[in-house]
Amino acid sequence: GFLYYTLSNNYWAGFGLTVPFFSELGDVLKGLVLFIVFFGFAAVHYLNRSIMFRWVSKKIIKNGDEQYLNAFKKNTAYWRTIFKEKPAGWGRNSKKRLKIIIGNTSQFVEKLNNQFTNPSGDVDVFKAPEQTAPVETKVEKKA
Repeated sequence: GFLYYTLSNNYWAGFGLTVPFFSELGDVLKGLVLFIVFFGFAAVHYLNRSIMFRWVSKKIIKNGDEQYLNAFKKNTAYWRTIFKEKPAGWGRNSKKRLKIIIGNTSQFVEKLNNQFTNPSGDVDVFKAPEQTAPVETKVEKKA
């Protein structure tokens, strides 16, 4: 709206904005006007952000993805910017914890593989189970 208004009224001279009423204001009033405009834009921005947060949160809950709702809340807090490279909670400690978990998992899988396979290739390690006679079991019928 602002850009359209200033362009249609020829308030731009190259890259400079020359609004007639603004040049007549004193320095204090210019600062006050800029302050009000800045915080007006900030208020509209945060209003839009909260409306979109509520809309997306409802979609997350509707899809049954409640486990992502806390992460979404944390990453859309008013002090979090969209220009952060990493999401909230994804720091050194969480990376270290995941490395430990992956290492433990690898050791566990290796232990299971060694327990239930024949990694050395020995033939006699796994013998066929001895055949035993089937055991008869009696099932009593209730009358």
